[in-house]
Amino acid sequence: MAPRGQEELLRDGPRTQGAFQRDARRQRDGAITLFDNGAHPKVHDQSRGVVIELDEEKMSADLLSEYTSPEKPLSTSQGNMQHFPNASVFVGWGSEPFTFEFSYDGKILFEAYLRFDGESYRAFRFPWSANLTEEPAVTAERVPEDEVKFYASWNGATEVAT
Repeated sequence: MAPRGQEELLRDGPRTQGAFQRDARRQRDGAITLFDNGAHPKVHDQSRGVVIELDEEKMSADLLSEYTSPEKPLSTSQGNMQHFPNASVFVGWGSEPFTFEFSYDGKILFEAYLRFDGESYRAFRFPWSANLTEEPAVTAERVPEDEVKFYASWNGATEVAT
């Protein structure tokens, strides 16, 4: 969902309520970003990443933005929201196998799914490079339904892809 307009914020204060929030971080502008599981007890129909503005003098909170997956998962544990100033947000759904990057206005820029009901405690987007001490070892295995499973290992870290 795209960020909300200021008029909606004034009427929509209760949307800042959540359940079992994860990875809360104060941003440079003072806003709080976090992943809201919204579950146990169920507060929302789906989990979400949110940006909340706090007014510490009035002891109030306003929802500035929320980011939701088109699959509408309700994550029962884990999850996080990574905020990139002046760029985008990256949300991992924890117990659900979804990861999305959103523009600030809510457009999906990137999406990834873990196979076989996988889950991830946290999902982050960072530049990555490796300095291999040896050539990677690769092998393939034919599995049922005419699929092939590939195994790659380097420096002791093993990856599997089908």
